[in-house]
Amino acid sequence: MGINLDALLTQTVDASMSTSMTPCPEGEWQAMVDDITENNFRTIERDDGSEVQIFQPMFVVTDQKAIDAVGREKLVVPHKGIFLDFDDDGSTLSTGKDKNVKLGQMREACGQNKRKGWNISKLAGAGPIMILVKHRIPDPMDPETKYAEVRRVSAIK
Repeated sequence: MGINLDALLTQTVDASMSTSMTPCPEGEWQAMVDDITENNFRTIERDDGSEVQIFQPMFVVTDQKAIDAVGREKLVVPHKGIFLDFDDDGSTLSTGKDKNVKLGQMREACGQNKRKGWNISKLAGAGPIMILVKHRIPDPMDPETKYAEVRRVSAIK
């Protein structure tokens, strides 16, 4: 369903809107991996002109204490970013020593690290798992704003 632009442009709003978003509280929370889409991937260019690929999965917090703390029905927290290592062909995920360690840890937490025929889309909906949420250094342009991000993913013990 797309936006009805005519309705949007003529809509009257009589109430104030939020000007900030309450971040997920810091701590360890139970969560599920959200859908995996092209929006979870980005390319960053390094100073030397080379590029690195980043996977930034989103996690839906299912821990009621965290959900109640922010007062929203759905609490989603992004991973800080997982650097992806590829084989020489540039398109096959590397499984070599010391390669894709953070991705391997996420697969392990989701019970998917030993599966044959695995692909990254199988992470969608995986869990429950535990995530460690930390607040990122505030935006220097807006020191009042805090951003929550997932720093660690682990299996529930």
